[in-house]
Amino acid sequence: LYHGNIDITIEKVMSLLTQADHYLITALATKCTDFVSKYLKRSTVVKVIDIFMYISIYYYYCFKSHSCLI
Repeated sequence: LYHGNIDITIEKVMSLLTQADHYLITALATKCTDFVSKYLKRSTVVKVIDIFMYISIYYYYCFKSHSCLI
């Protein structure tokens, strides 16, 4: 069990949420979705989409080549 702290930032939130969903860590997934709902504003939408697209492309190629660096 992990008892430390995880800093959720806009740069890490999508990756953390993806991993929380994959490993069924509901408390972390909830904190990530709460963070996104509080942080997501008109001025930050493009940044969040850019980060999400980067992560999506990474996972696509990662699973396609079977060489993930997670």
